[in-house]
Amino acid sequence: MKAYLFFLLMLLGSAASAQEAPFNFSPLPLNTTTNRAVYTAVMPVADTTKDQLFTRAKQWVSRVAPHYKASVSHIDPETGALHLRGSIKKGQESFGFRLAVAVEDGSYTYQLDNITHTQPQNAREGKYSSPDPRTTPIEALVYTRPRKSRDKKLLQVDTHLRAVLSSLDVAMQGKPTSLTTQL
Repeated sequence: MKAYLFFLLMLLGSAASAQEAPFNFSPLPLNTTTNRAVYTAVMPVADTTKDQLFTRAKQWVSRVAPHYKASVSHIDPETGALHLRGSIKKGQESFGFRLAVAVEDGSYTYQLDNITHTQPQNAREGKYSSPDPRTTPIEALVYTRPRKSRDKKLLQVDTHLRAVLSSLDVAMQGKPTSLTTQL
């Protein structure tokens, strides 16, 4: 009888726990098929041509490049594609990213991915540490055990990347503001 009662309680307990909301372990948006961090969106821009949007994107890159140590790796005016690599230095650590912007008449699409985390050598002191900094994909940090320091670091990365995307959106919408107020 005790075994039957124990089994019944376990069955009810597992049904109650199945009703809970899923645990959100990362502030970064993760692609469900690749399990990689990706920021992507299609943004409408009213009454603009492809050429106007492409010019705005190139101007934005020239303004933002010094702040994020960005380097353009691909510009194609015919297809309206622009790719750049950038990095954000936070203390002794840095975070890299790749941003692809594609423009069309009346809209643009961005995809920010390939986010990396570079850790200095002195942060990894130990038996097997190397004298050089170590760069790993951000997913190596995302899929570790949740800790306050990990969550804080991921929130900082998310905040900085959203600031980059926000400044891109302001530039593409054609709103006149200074770069310092965007960052």
